[in-house]
Parts: sequence; structure tokens; C-alpha cells
Amino acid sequence: MIRRAEACQLVVDRFHHQPLEWFDADCSRLVHELLLALGFKTPWAGVGRYTTEQGAAKALRRKGFETLAAAVDTLGFDRIAPAMAWPADILAFNSHGSQLFDIGLGVSLPRGHVLTMLDDERAGNAPQFVVLDSPADALFGWRVQV
Repeated sequence: MIRRAEACQLVVDRFHHQPLEWFDADCSRLVHELLLALGFKTPWAGVGRYTTEQGAAKALRRKGFETLAAAVDTLGFDRIAPAMAWPADILAFNSHGSQLFDIGLGVSLPRGHVLTMLDDERAGNAPQFVVLDSPADALFGWRVQV
């Protein structure tokens, strides 16, 4: 659990309150950084730089993935209910109007909190990473095998 907590702190320090910046601060980068801290290589590593949502979708397809969920599924982690998430598990959220992505990603934190990208009133109506009090908005998750 200590390793999980340290990885969570790393991504909170790096992403909390960061505005959306494609490639440098987006949900796939959040999960990429988390998994690197836990000793994993992500299947979407090396997709090349992108600066728009369209570019991100094309980069993912170049790696052979039609959806973000499919990319995470290739890691072999079991899918879980959001309420079962431990710190450093990956959570899937509604992609909030994106025409190109099936889901957005977040990270489960200690004490039931979640770090994810939002663009509603909880984020000041501008896309940025926020910490939520619970995974209530999550659709499903993946148990990261540490």
C-alpha cells in the first residue's frame, strides 16, 4: 500500500489543478505517469506528440487502439466496480461530450478520493484536474496489480 500511496502523491503533485494541455496534462498522461511510478509501461507510450483532441485520438489509433478503454484493457488488469477501488487503481469516467473518446480516466486516491479531469462547475467550468470526494461519478475501474 505504501507504493500505491507514493504513486498517488506523485500524480497529485504533478496534476492537481493543472489545466488541460493535450499530451502534457491530459487523462492518458495522468495514468501513464501513475503506471510508470508503479513500474509499468503503458501500451500507448511513444504515440508521438499531439496538441488537440483529434491528434490524441489519431495517436491512439496509430498504436492500434480504437478506444481508450481498449488501450487500458491491454494491461490485463481486472475490471472492478468504482466503489471497490484502492489507491492507485484506474477509474473510467464519462468523457463529457467528447465525440472522439469513449471515456476519460482518473486515479483513485487514499481515503476514497479521485483525481480526474473535469470541465464543469466543480472545475470552475474550465478543463482541469480536480480531486473529487468519491468515485461516485465513475463508470468502472481497473485494479492495478502492484
